[in-house]
Amino acid sequence: MNKTIIININGIIFHIEEEAYAVLQSYMMDVKRHFGHSVDSDEIVNDIENRIAEMLNERIHQHKAVITMQDVEEVCSQMGNVHDFAEGEEASMKEDEFQEHYYRHERALFRDPDDKWLGGVCSGLAHYFGVDTTWVRIALLVLFLFVGTGILLYIILWIVMPVARTRSEKMRMRGEPTNLQNFKKSFEEDMGDIKRNFTAAGNAISPGLKHSAKQAGKVIGHSARVIVKIIGIFVIALASIGFVVGVMALLAMLGFIGPVSWQSFLPTNFISPEYYVPFIFSCFVVVAVPLILLILLALRMLSTVKISKYFGFSMLIIWLIALFSIVYYGMTIGLDYAERGTYTEKITLAPDSVFHFSLNDLTTITHEMDSIEDQAPLNRRISNRKAHWKDIRAWIYINKIDSGMVPSAEKEYSAKGATIDIALRRAQEMHYSILQKGEHLIFDSHATILHNELDRDQHIRIKVNIPVGTTVKIDRSLQYYVGNLDFNECADRYPDLQKPEVIEWLMTASGLECRLAAPILPADSNQTAVTKDGIR
Repeated sequence: MNKTIIININGIIFHIEEEAYAVLQSYMMDVKRHFGHSVDSDEIVNDIENRIAEMLNERIHQHKAVITMQDVEEVCSQMGNVHDFAEGEEASMKEDEFQEHYYRHERALFRDPDDKWLGGVCSGLAHYFGVDTTWVRIALLVLFLFVGTGILLYIILWIVMPVARTRSEKMRMRGEPTNLQNFKKSFEEDMGDIKRNFTAAGNAISPGLKHSAKQAGKVIGHSARVIVKIIGIFVIALASIGFVVGVMALLAMLGFIGPVSWQSFLPTNFISPEYYVPFIFSCFVVVAVPLILLILLALRMLSTVKISKYFGFSMLIIWLIALFSIVYYGMTIGLDYAERGTYTEKITLAPDSVFHFSLNDLTTITHEMDSIEDQAPLNRRISNRKAHWKDIRAWIYINKIDSGMVPSAEKEYSAKGATIDIALRRAQEMHYSILQKGEHLIFDSHATILHNELDRDQHIRIKVNIPVGTTVKIDRSLQYYVGNLDFNECADRYPDLQKPEVIEWLMTASGLECRLAAPILPADSNQTAVTKDGIR
């Protein structure tokens, strides 16, 4: 009783005796060690395993399901031992002649994929019968021309005959012994054919390839020169435009063109007049020097113009000095924002049960002109002026105070400076007016910076203190100036076509609350108006 195991060789399952498996495994290890140094050794070993699997499979039949030691020894003997390669050439030649004679009748019928016009049928038949392929092709052509059966026979053979894909099948197709020596010989011949084909192809295409490469190099070089010139022209155009724009901006900011006053330029409102000119000129140099160098570099790309290294170093030094000046003046400007000063003015208002808040828009000027007709009213022309950077927007906050207290308004000015004293002086250099006429309180739209003060984050906050129980009427023109009141909350209660220009509020213990006036109803309407105070 012998112990058997199950193995898998190239997808074929075999039941093999344990001792036979050990011999077969040792044989395959010798094969892998021998061919391991060869190029594409995996392909050779795979072909050998395919052939061994075929030979073992031929020994399996209905009455025999297990591969025995005898089967493995016969297969290994037929395939040959790797130690046989060490024998002399004469012994090798005799063995080749013997094996060729012994296996001459074991040729298999395959289609040859390496020597074919259509399907390799003729070359396969030639290998099988041991004749030249040309005679087989002539015979099929004669059958086609004179008998008419050549084409049909060729198609049938094409369908029936399998193609020789593996190295083992090609060796069997040629009647060569499928042993290790012939596997190696076949592989070396294939590699030699590949090398010869590559060498021949290289020699054939080398002159044409060199000529094509030379022509392609000329085309690429010419195209590159054209592209470089186009880029150079484009760079010169853009850099020149940028330089001209920079010169125009410099002249404008220095007062040679456009408005004379430097304060009119918004980007320069924060620059002190003491270092205004060097700061602006330094900014120009930092931008102009790279543009000049770009123009010179582009000219060098387009022509043979050369740039002196001394000129380049001089431009670099000038640029670094200008950059250092910008950093220095920038730090000076930044230090002037170090401290914030606040100045407050308090105004006592005449008490009243109703206050009506209105806006004095300082950007709107109304002119009254005499009418041509005596009885006609005066004509009024309204014009607007542009807002100046010295116009500081006012923010109004309406606060509650206890009933019976005196109403008041506080104007809180603030600005920044290098010290508290400088910041406080700048805060005092602001003007804002609140005018009271009876119940009317008229607020300016913005505060104005006096004299020649710089832009140093000036702000103004107006705090109006109203006693509880006071009615406050606010024009809708003030809705974007009051900071602690939501006008939409009250205005949305009115129909779209009846939103009033003046909205009434009542100062309560919790703050201002909206009071709805009676909506305007059609004359023939009998509907009852409902307000927050009740039914009217």
